[in-house]
Amino acid sequence: MTTFCVEHQISRKTFYAIRARTRTDGATAALEPRSRRPRNSPTQLSDETKQQALGVRAALESCGLDHGPISVFDKMHAIGLESVPSVASLARIFRQAGVSKAEPRKKPRSAWRRFVYPAPNACWQLDATGYVLTRGRQCVIFQLIDDHSATRSPPTPPGVRPPRQRSRSLTRPLPPTVFPNACCRTMGLR
Repeated sequence: MTTFCVEHQISRKTFYAIRARTRTDGATAALEPRSRRPRNSPTQLSDETKQQALGVRAALESCGLDHGPISVFDKMHAIGLESVPSVASLARIFRQAGVSKAEPRKKPRSAWRRFVYPAPNACWQLDATGYVLTRGRQCVIFQLIDDHSATRSPPTPPGVRPPRQRSRSLTRPLPPTVFPNACCRTMGLR
C-alpha cells in the first residue's frame, strides 16, 4: 500500500478515503470529483426575512425617508422583528433584488491606494484651509507634506537657521534648492 501511494503521489490518508468511498458508493463514483459544498447553510437568510427587508425598504422609500441598508436595519429593530440581518446582508439583499445599485464613488477610504514618492523633496502636497480669527479676520493655513517621507513641513535647507516665529517663515522666500520637482494640491479653498 505504501508503494502504491508513492507511485501515484497520494498520501495514505487520501488512499484510505478513496477506498472507503469505493466501498460505499462504488468504484466509478469514487473516481468522480465530489462537490465540496456543504449540505446545508445555517447562516443563509430565509426568503421570509428577505421579503420583510424589501418590504421595510419599500415602506421607507414611499414615505420619502432614507431607505438605505442602515436605515432599514434600524427600522427593523424598531419594529421588533425577530431576525434582523446585518447591514452588509441587507445591502446584498437589495443588490440581488435589483432595488439598489452599487456606487463605486462611495467606496470607503480604505479602498484608496497610498503612494510614496521615490525620492525626498521631489514632490510635495499642498493643502490650504481657511480659518476665521477672533475679530472676524480671515487667515489661510497652509500645510506642506513631502510625499516621500510624509513630513508636515518642508525641510530646512543646509546653512539656513529655522525661523523663531511661524509668521515670518511664511513670508520669507525659500531658497531654490528646497523647491520640489512637482507639487500636488490635495484640497481646495472654499
